[in-house]
Amino acid sequence: MFLSPELHFAIEQEIKNLDSNHLVRAYGELSEHYRQRNFEKTSLRLSKEHCVAYAASRMPATYQVAVQIFTELFQCLPSLSIESLLDIGAGPGTCAFALSSMHDFKKITLLEKEPLFFELGKRLFRSLNNSAFQNAVWLLSDATATTEFSKSDLVIASYSLGEIAPIIRQNVLDKCLKAAQKILIIIEPGTPQGYANLIDMRTQLIAQGFFILAPCPHQNPCPIKKPDWCHFSKRLPRERFHRLIKNVDLGYEDEKYCYLIASRIPLVQPALSRIIKKPMKRPGHIYIDLCTESGLRREIVPRSQKEKMRQAKKAQWGDIWNTSL
Repeated sequence: MFLSPELHFAIEQEIKNLDSNHLVRAYGELSEHYRQRNFEKTSLRLSKEHCVAYAASRMPATYQVAVQIFTELFQCLPSLSIESLLDIGAGPGTCAFALSSMHDFKKITLLEKEPLFFELGKRLFRSLNNSAFQNAVWLLSDATATTEFSKSDLVIASYSLGEIAPIIRQNVLDKCLKAAQKILIIIEPGTPQGYANLIDMRTQLIAQGFFILAPCPHQNPCPIKKPDWCHFSKRLPRERFHRLIKNVDLGYEDEKYCYLIASRIPLVQPALSRIIKKPMKRPGHIYIDLCTESGLRREIVPRSQKEKMRQAKKAQWGDIWNTSL
């Protein structure tokens, strides 16, 4: 199960209250909308079926991506204390659910412009017997129209800033930076466009004095050039309702994403290098593609280096790599 038991049960209850054929059709409409989206088009008029279809089809993947990124955050800063969370473009509250699986916090504020996502999120929150969730502050508002965001230890914008036109996005990101007292996390789709959006935002973060904790092992301009782009992938089994809504039989899917974890204070011991592609295993050696402070580098680990080979066999795309082994 790739969701918490409480969230899994709550989504199943939402699905039971609706016609499955309507949900499958709603998922198809959502998918088409996101494929063809541009900033001049009006938004899709959402129904309850659209929102529940989103929860069933997208929450498992975005939940697991968020868990992966939060794990990275606490590896970077093991003693980090987060008491307050602000989620910009929260949808049904996926990131708050993910963070609650590994960390306790006192205050949750969620900003969401779609009334039906707003209501769905509040219903799902009631599934947790947790005071922070029961007392969560839901703000029905568009991030682009909100004058300022409430100050919080952690501000997260998951799959939301990239949906805003670039000239407006700069202003929204500026409000995120002013609100983030400790950490700002941005998650975008792992597509060339998602990466391009993230790189623009990365430049703005650094210019305003934030430090990139992950995935970049440096504060230099990104060394990756077109047609390549920096992204990562998370494989997860598909829940039963996941397969139902997507009308597929395959028991797993790969969620590609890119992200930034930015901090007001620098890391004491920054990572030396990050694995930016799936390691390539060949007879007698393994190729590992790295991003380092001095640029991109491919390391060849031969079988003769036994300890390094042992580590290389376990290494995964997105891991920090210890070059001193």
